[in-house]
Amino acid sequence: MAIQNNIAGKLISIGFGHIISKCAIIAAEHQLDEILSDQPISISEMAKILNFTVEGTAKFIRVLDALELVTLKGDLITASELTPHLDYFLGIHIADGYAAIEQLETTLKGKTSSWQAHYGKTFYEYLDSNPEKSQTFTAWCEKTATAWLTAVLPLYDFNPYNTIVDIAGGNGELLSMILTKNPHVRGILFEQPVVIEQAKKQWAGSEISKRLSYYPGDFFTKAPTEGDLYIISRALLNWNDAASIRIINQCYNHMPKDSKLLIIDFFVPEKNHASYFGFALSDINLHGTMLGSNRSQQEWMNLLQNTQFGSNFVYSNNEESGSTLPICLLEATKL
Repeated sequence: MAIQNNIAGKLISIGFGHIISKCAIIAAEHQLDEILSDQPISISEMAKILNFTVEGTAKFIRVLDALELVTLKGDLITASELTPHLDYFLGIHIADGYAAIEQLETTLKGKTSSWQAHYGKTFYEYLDSNPEKSQTFTAWCEKTATAWLTAVLPLYDFNPYNTIVDIAGGNGELLSMILTKNPHVRGILFEQPVVIEQAKKQWAGSEISKRLSYYPGDFFTKAPTEGDLYIISRALLNWNDAASIRIINQCYNHMPKDSKLLIIDFFVPEKNHASYFGFALSDINLHGTMLGSNRSQQEWMNLLQNTQFGSNFVYSNNEESGSTLPICLLEATKL
């Protein structure tokens, strides 16, 4: 049976998706964003810079142009709207994950993560043994958090609280935004010791430094005990249900009575949402990389009902806002 041209084109795009990602990673690794930051460059000039053949460079740039990662007019290559953001593809879970995803079937069969199958270590063990890559991953998380964090602040009123504990809050970007907007609030950043040291340097001497304290530790074993609002923001997507339940229960065990837990995370939207395909891809990538998960509303509620909070969680999301970032809030009170 003959394949129609439009169907063939779609099948080629799907089948050669690995080529698309590899081209994007190569462009990022060779810093095309910096090369094209000042002026257009010819294909032959680009070939010399990259140490590629002219023929290979022409084919490579043609793909990047088709993806709108650069703009090609005749023989001249210029930056596109996306070019300054090429370093997005240097995230460890993307650049290093490219090789690991070859083992995806191992994860789908329930044996281990594709990351561990390829590298012999879990994702976080891999970061712990590679300090430079750990810093790269932290920087990627910080860079990509801007749009996400900005979208969170209007969704919840943090003003009624006195002490907010940010569980696994990275370098404290979200907590800093909350403290800046709410001058009476005190914040506690709970993170791994190495992350805490980075955060201390980042916020030293800042306007919020006197209201920000640090609590190093492992969220599988403990949590601060003096908050009236505890936040877990964009962290549980990195863990499977069993691990997520352990993290939430540790919060429950250490939280004062009548304090609240607020989980802020992504949710998988309906199929007609503009971000559906992206979140489907992210979901299986999280599964392969660290056995994590992007969850639908029902999957979130199924997970949370198995915690010590039970069915006490109230679910809300920003779907009606038309945002391309589907964010959900899950709030529960320790009774």
